Amino acid sequence: MICNKIVLGTANFDSSYGLLKNKNINKIMVKKLLNFCRNHNIDTIDTSPDYKNAETLIGEAGSNPFKVITKMPDIKKVKTSGEGYFKDTITNSLESLKLKKIYALLFRNPKALVAKNNIYFWELAHNLKKKGIIKKLGITIYDYTELDVCFDKLKPDIIQAPYSIFDRRIEKSGWIKKLYKNNVEIHCRSIFLQGLLLKKKNELPSKFLKYENIWNKYYLWLQKNRLTPTEACINFILKKSEISKMVLGVDNINQLKKILRVRRKNINFPTWAKSINEQLIDPRKW
Repeated sequence: MICNKIVLGTANFDSSYGLLKNKNINKIMVKKLLNFCRNHNIDTIDTSPDYKNAETLIGEAGSNPFKVITKMPDIKKVKTSGEGYFKDTITNSLESLKLKKIYALLFRNPKALVAKNNIYFWELAHNLKKKGIIKKLGITIYDYTELDVCFDKLKPDIIQAPYSIFDRRIEKSGWIKKLYKNNVEIHCRSIFLQGLLLKKKNELPSKFLKYENIWNKYYLWLQKNRLTPTEACINFILKKSEISKMVLGVDNINQLKKILRVRRKNINFPTWAKSINEQLIDPRKW
């Protein structure tokens, strides 16, 4: 079932997020949303201490029985004492979430993490894993070249990476197959390309209209296959058996209901989408 594949993203809990500034979700809506997830077998939440008050809102709404994934902010930006910073970050997250242990901890910027002066952060996290405070350790990346640098050194349990109809870089590189072969959980994010793939052409921000040729192909393909954008984007992920989870952020329960109504379809996805300009698919370049 599709619910088993969903990880609830929380970047817009109490804060607007993304290019299209998704509506921020307040305390009342967080509680309703988590209750809905409990009742529909969505069992995993993705959050971070740098998602404003997201962890606190989750804790207040009740973090059980969810598998909670949180993150360590970019190590490259840490200016305080390393070990103390790590312990404080984990302690604060657990207190905010009202948990004694979490399902997973992901590190941002793994290239910086494997640097000689920073690798001890990973070792500190491993100590918490041995104690049972963290079940799995992983990294969140922007593109597969980060894996080229750090995978063999870290051997993470989980990888979170962008993947969508438009963004197939991690697949083309061969890393999806390699990760799966190594029993790594693959969690994909940005499957809607921060909402762009769900928009009608007249709703696209003006700076993306220079890719008119790509958009015209996309909308024509949807029309010919009688697909909604949501159906297409979700089924693209469901077709890839190597992918364990997809991280989805929503503004309200109705959006989540719409996603849960999607059914598996046998779809021939377009080959033209395998080589799209990185300026379009990498949010860092927007």
